[in-house]
Amino acid sequence: PGGNGSLSGQGVTIFLMENSQLYINANEQVNLSPPTSGPYAGITIYQAHGNTQALTLNGGSGSVVSGFIYAPDAAITYAGNSDMNAQGSCLRLVGDTVTMTGSSAVKSDCTAELGNREMYAGRMITLAK
Repeated sequence: PGGNGSLSGQGVTIFLMENSQLYINANEQVNLSPPTSGPYAGITIYQAHGNTQALTLNGGSGSVVSGFIYAPDAAITYAGNSDMNAQGSCLRLVGDTVTMTGSSAVKSDCTAELGNREMYAGRMITLAK
């Protein structure tokens, strides 16, 4: 946390096993897109079942993340100016809880990018106020 680093990769899946954690700071430049074929097609970040470490995305200008972020047993926080898919890319968030604050935005119609590929987590998605 607190760095000014960068992370870029096309056709990649980041695996977070056991107690691994991911924190993206608003000052960091991130540009990630998932593979388009193979067993992890469409998945950019995969956090293993049982890993309850929080996944935090504090977006900043210029950062773009597309595809699935899958963390079924963890809290995902998507905060700040987290319009990480502003360039028309698609982002789907699957977590135990998903919290969006600030001016966060997610494009949810992903048919063009991911086709009919769906991910079933075995839970119902609801919005609560």
